[in-house]
Amino acid sequence: MTTRPSSLPGPAGDDVVATVAGHAISADHVDGRLADMRRGPRARHVQPDGLGGSGTVRRWVVQELVTEAVLAHEARAAGIADVAEPGRLSPTDVARLVARVTAEVTVPEADARAYYDRNQDLYQRPEAGPAFVVPFADVCAAIEEDLLVAARARVFDEWLERRREALVVIEPGFEHPGHPVHGVPSHRH
Repeated sequence: MTTRPSSLPGPAGDDVVATVAGHAISADHVDGRLADMRRGPRARHVQPDGLGGSGTVRRWVVQELVTEAVLAHEARAAGIADVAEPGRLSPTDVARLVARVTAEVTVPEADARAYYDRNQDLYQRPEAGPAFVVPFADVCAAIEEDLLVAARARVFDEWLERRREALVVIEPGFEHPGHPVHGVPSHRH
C-alpha cells in the first residue's frame, strides 16, 4: 500500500480518499459508512465530526473500506464472487477466499508434538491422578487443528497485506491512524 505524494493530482479529483486496483473510494463513501456507524448499535462509541479524534475515525473507516475493496477485488479475480467495487463480500464468500488462499497450509505432526511438549500443563488431569498427563495420541488431532487455524490466519493476513501493498494507493491525510505522518506518539488497539 502506498501513499501518493500530496504534490501529485488525485486520480479522480479531490473527493477520492483511496484507490484499489484503479477503482476510487470516495469521501462520500467514507461519509456514508460513518453515517451508518453513527446510526448503528455502536453509535455512542463513534466521535461526532469536528471533535479532535474524528479524523482518526475517518482514517479507520478508510482502512476498513480499502480492505473490503481488496477482498472484493481478489474474490472477483478468483471467480469466487461477482460484487461491485468497493462492495462488501458475504461471510460465505470471505470464507471461500480464505480457504482458497490458505489451501496449501499444513501443520506437520512434529510441530504438534513440539507444542504438546512445551505445554504439558495444558494436558494435565489432576482428577485422574497427581501426575497424569493426557497422552499425545489422544490430543494430537486437536492440537493440529488449533495450530492449523493459527497458521491459516497468519498466512491469510500476510497475503492480504501483500495484496494491499500491490493494489492500494491511499491519498494524503487518510493513511492508517498509526502512520508516523499523523504524529501520534503511541498507537494502541
